[in-house]
Amino acid sequence: MNKNLTIYLFITFFFSIAISIFIGISGGINSPYFYSAYLVMLTPALAVLYLRIFSKEKIELGFRGISIKWFILAILVFPVAIHLVCLPVVFFDSAYSIPWQEWLFVNDNGMYTTPDWGNLDQSGLVLRLLINAFVGILIASILAFFEEVGWRSWMLPKLINKYNLKKGVILSAIIWALWHIPFVLGDIHSISGVDKHWLLIINPMGHIGAGIVLAWIWIRTKNIVITSFAHGSLNNWGQLAFKYMSDEPGSGNLTLLIALNITLFLLGLNFYKLLFKIDLRKLESEKFLAQGFQES
Repeated sequence: MNKNLTIYLFITFFFSIAISIFIGISGGINSPYFYSAYLVMLTPALAVLYLRIFSKEKIELGFRGISIKWFILAILVFPVAIHLVCLPVVFFDSAYSIPWQEWLFVNDNGMYTTPDWGNLDQSGLVLRLLINAFVGILIASILAFFEEVGWRSWMLPKLINKYNLKKGVILSAIIWALWHIPFVLGDIHSISGVDKHWLLIINPMGHIGAGIVLAWIWIRTKNIVITSFAHGSLNNWGQLAFKYMSDEPGSGNLTLLIALNITLFLLGLNFYKLLFKIDLRKLESEKFLAQGFQES
């Protein structure tokens, strides 16, 4: 394996494990230091920065022009797929109803009594929800940017150039999925009423699928901003409707978890098939990623 790739993986996995252990022994989801878990999202970019400084490796992130078409696809592909599958699953699993939180229903005064925004009329509630959605995806995409610097912009081209397009994409998705496993063990990733053993079994399937989709988007756009927003939409808009549902412990959460990860895995398989339609001759050679950077 390439020396720099080994160093990169050591740094990213070391901090993934170390921060997860720290959060886990300090209370897991209830740890007073829980928000330090977000620091782990910075480590892929920090690992690339380390290699840039100490190995003198030329780092090109990929900033080709942003296409509106690709940007819209990037921010909608995960949320649309997840909601199309998982909302009906919740509906049928909840006795043919959606378990919305109580504050989303109008009170006797014709207002909505929200937990954070006070009393709002319908237009005020809609505006708040829209602002929340916009700010949410913006913050999630900024954090995702630091991950994408490492996983897609830096590591993915190296794997593709070492093996080939299809093997490189699969390997990158598997490695990315493995990187997330310590988050489950440290209770950073946890779901009310769902045993962590289920998360360890099911989550990697979804991460592999999502990793393939993100790799495909990056390959087609060579734009880290678009890929970061795709990642951010997965983390934020992908759970948009579900954030406003009751989160009581029960088998329904496990059902939703299974549906979510199967959806992401199948979505990834479909995007993987699209790799076979990429004309490598048009992209000049299987070294096209490095060449594309030089052109950008």
